[in-house]
Amino acid sequence: MIFSAGLLWVVAAIVGNQLGVSHETMQIAVTHNLEEFAELFLFLLVAMIYINALEERNIFEALKGYLINRGFNYQQLFWVTSGIAFVLSPVADNLTTALIMGAVVMAVGVIVRSLSLRLVSLLLWLRMRVALSLHLETLPP
Repeated sequence: MIFSAGLLWVVAAIVGNQLGVSHETMQIAVTHNLEEFAELFLFLLVAMIYINALEERNIFEALKGYLINRGFNYQQLFWVTSGIAFVLSPVADNLTTALIMGAVVMAVGVIVRSLSLRLVSLLLWLRMRVALSLHLETLPP
């Protein structure tokens, strides 16, 4: 994948040179995209470290034990995990919330068989939240 990305940048440099794009403009474009990649990479790294730290401290096991001992049925588990995602999502980023709730759903899903349904509902919930926040940002004040 990295080789393909490098190859694409080589092709972009060749085409840019043929079209008369200046060296400074190409350098700015490469630097900008490299910075965005580094930001995303570091964000994912920190989010995964956060998930592993929570897992190491048995947070998910405690949450699983709490949810299982309460005797929730499928519908109640759906609403509880959606509620946790709703509360967590303003504090954490959407991707971090998806990672955390995915880990919670998978921890509970060992016992409960509706794992894929809850993961899909969680992702739909987060997608609707993103769409709503994007819509609200476009509204005039």
